[in-house]
Amino acid sequence: MPEMTKFYYDTAGSTNPVTLGALRKMVPLSQILFGADFPFIKSAEQRRLLQEFGVFNARELQVIFSENVGKLLPNTKLKSARLGVRATFCGGVRMDAMSDNPNAQVILITGTSSGIGRLAAETLARAGHSVYASMRQTASRNREAAEALAKLPARVIDLDVTKPGSVSQAVETVIQEAGRLDVLVNNAGHMPIGITEAFTEAQVQQTMDVNFLGPVRLCRAVLPHMRQRGQGLIIHVTSVVGRVLFPACGVYCASKFALEAYAEVLHLELSGLGVESVIVEPGPFPSRLLPNSPEPADRLRAEAYGSIAQIREVFSDTFSKFFASEQSPNTQDVADAIAQLVATPAGKRPLRTVCGPDYGAIAINQYTAPIQAEVLRSIGMPAMAKRAHAAATD
Repeated sequence: MPEMTKFYYDTAGSTNPVTLGALRKMVPLSQILFGADFPFIKSAEQRRLLQEFGVFNARELQVIFSENVGKLLPNTKLKSARLGVRATFCGGVRMDAMSDNPNAQVILITGTSSGIGRLAAETLARAGHSVYASMRQTASRNREAAEALAKLPARVIDLDVTKPGSVSQAVETVIQEAGRLDVLVNNAGHMPIGITEAFTEAQVQQTMDVNFLGPVRLCRAVLPHMRQRGQGLIIHVTSVVGRVLFPACGVYCASKFALEAYAEVLHLELSGLGVESVIVEPGPFPSRLLPNSPEPADRLRAEAYGSIAQIREVFSDTFSKFFASEQSPNTQDVADAIAQLVATPAGKRPLRTVCGPDYGAIAINQYTAPIQAEVLRSIGMPAMAKRAHAAATD
């Protein structure tokens, strides 16, 4: 992206207010950033034109020029001192308006401090999308990751998926700054490994709070906005162990099975409303999930299993060696799959996308989809059955 100078058009101090029509003739629309109603935008027709170009709220008009602004807007008062240092086109700036991608989307991704979330944020930002990369503790624990992502044309925001207030604030921030939210990527999660009985109730609750209830909170926060606009995409990052089972992953599997069910039902219920709910099912990929995996807190319960209690160590050792081998899959493949779903036209996206070693998940998906369609037909839901049948043939 070429270096550009940012100028602020001061409507209040202008001796020659510029009309929207005149501005569109002088400056390419892709170089105009809007922020809420302006004093000179009064009529319904002017507001309609703004909305036509995706402008829904703003307080000031920011114009980007690569040449002398005085030649384009004579007799106006302009100031650039404070706005000239706005890094990474964030802080209220419509980042999508600056992209060369004509299909740029406003995207909120959870869990971007590392792994799939981090790569997805980088991939989508470099593709020209307006990415809001969210994570917990951006000023402390995840400060390094936040600063690295902020160097991209991305906006880093603090979001804890287990806190309803944090979820609501993050979604409101995106919509207020960008004017809309096109895509939500539910990615945040963690993976407990060990004897299932030895995980305490509190540990199981924590896992479900992050891996299942977190996405539920995000969906409830974004769906009213998406339904009102009649368009939107929610991508749920689940796992192949939301379809098949791994011993030592009982709690993790339960959370992913729950998210699979929730996401698929949303896929059916949202049909006809312009909003899509789709699923990405990664197999095992190198990430921080394994090294950051919580172990069972009830050691006495685990010890009662004898040699089977070593299953956590066996699991970790097996996959650590796999990730260090030449056969290790590339985590970038998952980020690319997410980007492909974003780029795919609405109505053409598959319900499920499997990435990497699938352990039979693809076969399960193909086998169960027509069964699900028949279930829906049998209970008097033919339209949803057609939707499910389409998933079977994707």
